[in-house]
Amino acid sequence: MNTDLSSEREMESYLKQLRTSLRALPADQVEDIVREIRSHLIDSAGTSAAGDGRQVNEAIARLGDPAALASAYVMDHLALNAQATRSPLLLLRLVSLWATRSFEGIVALVLAVLGYAIALIGLGCALVKPFTPDRIGLWVEHVPPDDYSFQLGRVAMPPSDAHELLGWYIIPLGLIVGALAFTATTRYLLAKVRKYRRTRSGDISGALASSRS
Repeated sequence: MNTDLSSEREMESYLKQLRTSLRALPADQVEDIVREIRSHLIDSAGTSAAGDGRQVNEAIARLGDPAALASAYVMDHLALNAQATRSPLLLLRLVSLWATRSFEGIVALVLAVLGYAIALIGLGCALVKPFTPDRIGLWVEHVPPDDYSFQLGRVAMPPSDAHELLGWYIIPLGLIVGALAFTATTRYLLAKVRKYRRTRSGDISGALASSRS
């Protein structure tokens, strides 16, 4: 087996793994990415498709693991869609993936879950209160000798010997707190997405530039 044939097979194997790892993306986008990577690998070895074997192998090594490269493209695609749609589900999906790769992603995920949980509780209490007024509220119960227990939300049965603090005021308060928490969390995640896209796009560009050197 000559060196050029061996290198061409290495390139095709790399592209096959890349294509498989990109399966979460639309098919036309996958083909565009694979075509781009193939072009970069060929350019790194000159004008021949097989090129100089050593240069092709070095370019593949500089690109790194195909699954990691594909992950950068997939997450950039998610970030673009999340930024365009402002969908909380897409934002949470993105930061969940990001959390597996960096401490900053973990922090973003924790704050996102906390923020949306507050929004869900606040809005949920406000919207459900008119239908089950006796089971939605903020109860405080004295726990001897000098402690207190608080319970917020919907309960099957109000705690015994507890006093409900908010009454119908929980509706405007829940709407305000829920809306503020939802808006603030979404804006925070969108800012993180913009920062993430700059970083990951730079990583992709850097990998492709390195493959030419």
